[in-house]
Amino acid sequence: MDKENIDYVFGEQIVSMQQNDMDSSPVTVEFATGSKTSEYDLVVACDGATSRTRAMGFECSVREHVVPINCWAAYFSTKQDLLEGSKIGQGYSAVGGRSITIGSDLSGCSRVMLMGIHPRDKRDTTLPFHQASSQGDEALKKYIAQHYRGVGWKTDIAIEEMMQSEDFYASEIVQVKIPSLYKGRFVLVGDAGYSAGMTGGGTSLALSGAYYLAGELGKHTGDLPAGLRGDEDQMRPLIKDMQMIPPFFTTILAPQTVWGYG
Repeated sequence: MDKENIDYVFGEQIVSMQQNDMDSSPVTVEFATGSKTSEYDLVVACDGATSRTRAMGFECSVREHVVPINCWAAYFSTKQDLLEGSKIGQGYSAVGGRSITIGSDLSGCSRVMLMGIHPRDKRDTTLPFHQASSQGDEALKKYIAQHYRGVGWKTDIAIEEMMQSEDFYASEIVQVKIPSLYKGRFVLVGDAGYSAGMTGGGTSLALSGAYYLAGELGKHTGDLPAGLRGDEDQMRPLIKDMQMIPPFFTTILAPQTVWGYG
């Protein structure tokens, strides 16, 4: 991966950034575990919806600009084929905002997603999820298992597989809405700047964001502020469209009651 004039830094994280002149001065970046403090023409944050780098660059809290949609999801693979040879994904919804989807994998196992959706108009409904998450994966698995056990279809066997899973991952699903994608020589790409939430547009937005940022910087060579403004202008319509959650989407996906209300 060696390239002339390019330094690769792995296993590090940024602990501070300083911009003296927002437009003309480079960004001074200090790292956590010993890499030398360096200056960069541009810092691009791509570290997720709860981006610590965004918090530094915009001088805000990690949760500021994060918009909860009262939803979480857990992902894991199984050792046995829950689809029994089928290559077509299957899904099941249960009252209480519970949804399970199972997909096939080339290895012969299955890929499972468990989603918990809570009413949008109620506060703190994801608090138990966060409390379990703060205690580690085992506590979080137990919380999810309790939430899903006995709801029907293949949920019980999926839960058994989840408790043994070694690639378990779970996270709150949120959107990120921020007034500007850049500040001086610092810019956001992907979920750090515009997490789409449950619309399924996150990957498309991230790829588009990288594409437009590179294109606008190339188009405005030597004029970084103009390139960042161009990136913002290109991305805003896409972000608006991709973050639009269709009416009744969550009700159809995982109804709160047997009549589908909530």
